Amino acid sequence: MKKMITRRQFMAAAGVVAAASALTACGGSSASTAASSAAGSTAGSAAASGSTIKVGVLGPMTGDVSVYGLAVINGASLYMKQVNADGGVNGKQLEIITMDEQGDATQAVTCFTKMCDQGITALVGDVTTTPTLAVAAESADYNMPMVTASATAEAVTYDAETDTVNANVFRATFTDPFQGIKMADYAYKKLGYTKAAVIFLKGADYNEGLAENFVTEFESLGGTVVDQESYSEGDVDFKTQLTTILGKGPEVVFCPNYYQDVGQILAQAESVGLNVPFLGGDGWDGLEGYATADQLKDAYFCANYAKGSNPDFENAYKAEYGEEYPNGFAPLGYDAAMTVVYGIKAAEEQGLEAGSDEYKQAVIDAIAGGTIQGITGTFTFDEHHNPVKSTAILTYVDGKPELKGMSPVAIGDGPKWNEANPPESMFSVYSTAPVGILGATVHTTDVEGVLRLDANATDFYADKPYPVWLIYNPYEKEVKITYDAGEGADLYDVVAREYVARDAQGRVKITIPADTARLVYELPTGTVLTESEGRITTDTGHVILY
Repeated sequence: MKKMITRRQFMAAAGVVAAASALTACGGSSASTAASSAAGSTAGSAAASGSTIKVGVLGPMTGDVSVYGLAVINGASLYMKQVNADGGVNGKQLEIITMDEQGDATQAVTCFTKMCDQGITALVGDVTTTPTLAVAAESADYNMPMVTASATAEAVTYDAETDTVNANVFRATFTDPFQGIKMADYAYKKLGYTKAAVIFLKGADYNEGLAENFVTEFESLGGTVVDQESYSEGDVDFKTQLTTILGKGPEVVFCPNYYQDVGQILAQAESVGLNVPFLGGDGWDGLEGYATADQLKDAYFCANYAKGSNPDFENAYKAEYGEEYPNGFAPLGYDAAMTVVYGIKAAEEQGLEAGSDEYKQAVIDAIAGGTIQGITGTFTFDEHHNPVKSTAILTYVDGKPELKGMSPVAIGDGPKWNEANPPESMFSVYSTAPVGILGATVHTTDVEGVLRLDANATDFYADKPYPVWLIYNPYEKEVKITYDAGEGADLYDVVAREYVARDAQGRVKITIPADTARLVYELPTGTVLTESEGRITTDTGHVILY
């Protein structure tokens, strides 16, 4: 059973110390900021009459990472303005209180406590990892419902070492481990790279988290990480690290850093002759303009949102702010606010007093058990308060990010159908999609009750050079089924590591042992297989068992 974390436990785990003094960076209010609600000008009188519900929106509005903070704040504010325009929640307007923490953890905590003093009943924020860790630790004492749009460190919501969940904190984005693992999978399984290098900012939770998980996953798949290079905060010359990487001969470089550094790294990689593809995480969002189209050639990164996925949101954002949404953090801010309001609606339905302990707990409980139909996908929350959702894989065309594919999702309804989303993004166990998927992939045999499944249909990464069939015998005795091998093939079962038939021609009989499944590869007749450290590779270089 997961334990509820105390403030001091969480602060120790996060490694941050909150200061108690007030700082000038925490400026802003519902009535004075650009991100205020539609009812902002009357917030004071409305609040006094109990006709508003105060919601904090916290992030960096100035400083090095303000491009992320402003996107989140604008996205969150847009959603809550729409709610207010539709009549609010239970007849009450949402009063949006925004503050600028300038990307600093100590200032973030101070801003948060100021918001609490002003009577917020829930928080959207913070934005980047380190300030979010600090605020999450502080928020435990208030049991404040808190949804971060974009902080990806696992420790924001869950301490793996102590198996402890921060009970009041949720996130709308995926985690660092998720990103690192997905990009390693994509690099090895989809792109076919077997040798990788990594360059990352040391001492930063986000960068180190992605790097560590990429390395672990890539090596577990059978790949080799030939070099890991790091740099320090404030560095602008990366040529030494990049030259070292060049000497190790990688096929690809994983660069889990924010876009400002990535732009310089790509330019300097080009200058030293390191002309291999680069991969990254969601910190690349906003990279266009910081790197040339040539430098971005064959580059990929994972993100929560692909442009064109939700035209209604994109049009509304432009109408509200007079510009295109700047990056994927704006959609995440929108979904984080939607999550908070989902919980608020549940508390209001119970007739509780906004800001009371009972009210805040009702918000938390509703979010934990809810389903959010967001614009980055429809998602629920797992036991660690992470959203169960898919991730978009983006590449660059003429220097602009475009959707390349979607990593599969096992839970939730997936993104709403859109021409920009591939069919596999609809694969999920809580929607009706599996019915169609199973109908298309499961076939009968000439033995009643023995089915065969087209394994390639649910493999989202492999190049699929050979037909592969999963065949299951549910009976307590072996059966023989008819298998159509076409013009000829070697039939190899990778589960049993044995040939079912060699040089099979046309319709042949194959044996399926009792209560056993075979995973049968149709290999060209005469294909030579090599097994090493558990991996089985064909003489053409295709890996059929990892």
